[in-house]
Amino acid sequence: MSTIYTWKKPFLSKYTYIFHNDALAGQLKTLNITLTTLATLNGNKYLFESEGIIRPSSLIINSKTKKIVGEIQYSGFQKKATIQIGHHYFYWKKFSAFSRRWLLLDSNGVCILENFKRKTVRVTDHPDSELLLLCALKSFENFNRMG
Repeated sequence: MSTIYTWKKPFLSKYTYIFHNDALAGQLKTLNITLTTLATLNGNKYLFESEGIIRPSSLIINSKTKKIVGEIQYSGFQKKATIQIGHHYFYWKKFSAFSRRWLLLDSNGVCILENFKRKTVRVTDHPDSELLLLCALKSFENFNRMG
């Protein structure tokens, strides 16, 4: 079974809005120039603290417990990211350098998230699917910002 989400980022906005069945389900909000992002989805809140220029990454922090739950490592030139949640690894990648479409795969190559059309993503059932959706959108925004 899968769930469909859409998202919208108004021009020059620090917000990305996430929708499920046309209802607001969450958002990403860039807080400041350090590119800290507050992310919420279906009541779950996370903080992405970005750092690094040569090896950019984002720590994933559960806002309720204040504990680090994972990390995103960005590979800028290849338009790929490795997402670690606990002891599990996931791989985000764009279809091509000019494409706006992307996938998120688990360590066995199984597709967890697929951006199958503009600003629409199919999410398969997975225990971390909501957090992974936030991580995927954060990765997408990061690569769009990098150019």
